[in-house]
Amino acid sequence: MLKSALVALALFAAAPALAQAPAAAPTVQAVKILTVDSTLRELVVDPRTRPVIERHLPGFAARLESDRDAEGMFADVSLAGLEHDPHIQGMTPAALAKIGAELAEAQKAPPKT
Repeated sequence: MLKSALVALALFAAAPALAQAPAAAPTVQAVKILTVDSTLRELVVDPRTRPVIERHLPGFAARLESDRDAEGMFADVSLAGLEHDPHIQGMTPAALAKIGAELAEAQKAPPKT
């Protein structure tokens, strides 16, 4: 009886360790592909796409990072969303297509650090 009680106690003590799931294998982080539908924040913080934004919207990246009002208004907006903003000029379907192609090309190369 004592032996069975010790076995039961040992199993009870080991139960949490036995119940835990085995450690999952590390996963490879997928790199998000950014497009004209990505938020401006995503495009500005990614070192691959930031130069494209700076080329088409000079000074915008720095302003987004330094001006809380600008950040609040534009950080979660996409380039495609700017097409319909009456305050933004030149964000036409043709311009979006050109920027989209540049964003895709910029992401083919490894990020510059």
